[in-house]
Amino acid sequence: MSVVNIVTDQDVRTTSTVRTGEWLGARAVTRDGREYQYVKHGASLAAGHLTVAEADADLHVNLAVAAAAIGATSVTVTLGATLATADQYAEGYLNVRDGTGEGHYYRIRGHPAAASAATVVVNLYEPIEVALVASATSEVDLAKHPAKDCAESTTLAKAVGVSNIVHASGDFSWVQTRGYCSVVSDGTPSKNQRVIQSNGTAGSVEVQVETDIIETVGVVLETLVNAEEKAVYLCIA
Repeated sequence: MSVVNIVTDQDVRTTSTVRTGEWLGARAVTRDGREYQYVKHGASLAAGHLTVAEADADLHVNLAVAAAAIGATSVTVTLGATLATADQYAEGYLNVRDGTGEGHYYRIRGHPAAASAATVVVNLYEPIEVALVASATSEVDLAKHPAKDCAESTTLAKAVGVSNIVHASGDFSWVQTRGYCSVVSDGTPSKNQRVIQSNGTAGSVEVQVETDIIETVGVVLETLVNAEEKAVYLCIA
């Protein structure tokens, strides 16, 4: 059974420039039932604004690997034509997308920087369960944890949470994922309508129409006012 932290209103209104011992993506709940997720911010964020996951690099997916035996805790990966900074994918995942071992994924401990199209050794928290085969037989993706370097965006992405306070770029903190929350609106969704990430105003939510098939962020508790923060019941997974 997973452990959910109990936090106070003061806990969720503090930030730190260093990680305070929580795992990225760790969940917490206040005693009144509001839920939060622990994140690292990739940009500054105002109170009441929605933050979303950073997109993965297009050329860090469908990658060839060197052979890796069962029990190995590192995998050598050949990047596409995009460099990787040191620990860019730390706390994220190595996903075996195709070939031998497909369907397995492993949490990344860290890795050095690597140039475009270079090989890089990716160190894992967990041992390899199905041996990986070289020569493009096993192919992998490198994926950031959604809670790492999240930011406001109008490019549709996985919702991460809503800020209760102001955050600076690089801060570690809690963002709200469920329960009563003050959220800025793009438009005027009505009471009891569902809302989604706005694709017009970063950090905002907008009404979800019948044809929308993207993630629901929450349900409006009172009719929203354009560019103002009002009550939404969040339901971010």
